[in-house]
Amino acid sequence: MIDKSRQTAFLVLLDFEKGVTKPVDGKTNSVRLDTRFQTVARSQKLTGRDKAFASELVYGVTRWRRSLDLVISRYSRTPPKKLTRQVLVLLRMALYQMTVMEKVWAHAAVNETVNLAKKDHKAKHFARFINGTLRAMARELEPLLQMVRATKITKSGAGEIVGNEYSLPGWLAQRWVKNFGEQKALEFAEGSNCKAPLFLRMNRLATEKAAFEEKLRNSGYTFEPFRFCDDAYTITDGPPFTPDSPLFKRGLTQPQDGSSIVAASLLSPKPGDTVADICCGKGIKTGFFLERMENRGTLFAMDSSFPGLKELSINMSRLGHKAHRAVMGDAGRPWPVNRRFDHIFIDAPCSSTGVIRRHPEIKWNRTEEFIHKMADIQKKIVTTAIDYLAPSGRMVYSVCSLEPEEGIDRVEEALETHKDITRMDIREINPALADITNRSGDLFVQPGAFGMDGFFSSALVKAG
Repeated sequence: MIDKSRQTAFLVLLDFEKGVTKPVDGKTNSVRLDTRFQTVARSQKLTGRDKAFASELVYGVTRWRRSLDLVISRYSRTPPKKLTRQVLVLLRMALYQMTVMEKVWAHAAVNETVNLAKKDHKAKHFARFINGTLRAMARELEPLLQMVRATKITKSGAGEIVGNEYSLPGWLAQRWVKNFGEQKALEFAEGSNCKAPLFLRMNRLATEKAAFEEKLRNSGYTFEPFRFCDDAYTITDGPPFTPDSPLFKRGLTQPQDGSSIVAASLLSPKPGDTVADICCGKGIKTGFFLERMENRGTLFAMDSSFPGLKELSINMSRLGHKAHRAVMGDAGRPWPVNRRFDHIFIDAPCSSTGVIRRHPEIKWNRTEEFIHKMADIQKKIVTTAIDYLAPSGRMVYSVCSLEPEEGIDRVEEALETHKDITRMDIREINPALADITNRSGDLFVQPGAFGMDGFFSSALVKAG
């Protein structure tokens, strides 16, 4: 009998591998692991521990893809690049189980992987090869883990060392070394391979701190107050948080990474203000703004994705937020509105290199060209948004990217071309942010800092 959790992981990883190695129309197919995983897990009827096991396998294998291949190349007579996708994915899965998943016995990983191979019409012809390769690995378990997580090549350049040790594609490792230096690149890479904690933002219009904290305890969670926001928490232990969790269903809370919370806090809207939330997605930050506005005033939420706006509507209804108008549109072109706004927040589309720890697939389905493409889109969005900012209004530009072309370069260009725009030092908004502020006064969070995702945000003000 095939183990459904491993079967699920195999199907998801195989689908992702097809997207990475077989571009569509010359572009890499950006398969989202979370979406694909949920779809396959539902079809396999996975729940509880089986679903958690499959999730760990999918995200772990994707996270350590390069390092796993380096180890495989030492045991396989056929180089990884010449193996079929099915065989390579199965070898990665088994190796990850043997070296990282401490509760999995090596013989179980080998046997279950061979069983999977025998049931797959493209892999079954290689079952003996897979079995032999994995058993050779299993005989040397002690050094295997060190090989997976410490694959430095001493004669390589700094970018190659960073890429090998932390399983990054060469181009990204080299870029980080060039832009930030070897030490910072190592820190970024290490933070990008850590598991992200759960942050929960309390809906301040639906509950109060004491009551919410009591509900967290009663739900089995241990937590710490989030140091940069007085109504958010870092969950340190407890049951999985899902859309079925009572705290979520009742609209008392919203999962939101700490750096996203900090970025949203830079806008500081007040009750009665007019606010534009551009590229709003499913409305994570929209809810934050409406809570600060106490549902009084007007919030214009715009996104180019209809499914995203549909999710926003559901989310706002769950939270009890009403003072918003959702509109579909291209933020880089004139907006479907005839007014200026006191506050504008831009959550610009980007390469997302700051959130690799949550979406490890990003490492493998992004390219340097993609970063430059996003920079062009961001430029149009910022230029358009400035026209809609009222005199004395504040605009926050934000990306979950570490790349200068998508962050500080976009801000510097806006300041150069719009003389009526000035940059705020975010330490003036909140002195507690000094530890995550760059020399220019912008928010710059490196992956894993204070448990947060990588983020860049800049607060800009228009002359009165």
